[in-house]
Amino acid sequence: MPRALPKESQLRPDLSLGKRQLKDIIGVVHNCVAREHGFRCGIQFRTDSSNQLDPVGIESELLALEIALQD
Repeated sequence: MPRALPKESQLRPDLSLGKRQLKDIIGVVHNCVAREHGFRCGIQFRTDSSNQLDPVGIESELLALEIALQD
């Protein structure tokens, strides 16, 4: 990230990897650490939020992204 995000701030990021795309995922900034070229921010996704559309589908897609990144 080009700038730090305040801890506990809410956001709705979009994620993509190859053809996989997730949009409007509810998340909260868990931590944000300065790095050489910006900031690395840890986001805790809140798929169980009552505002999250298709929580089961989002949870499934997040797991698939996680697995794909491990390969």
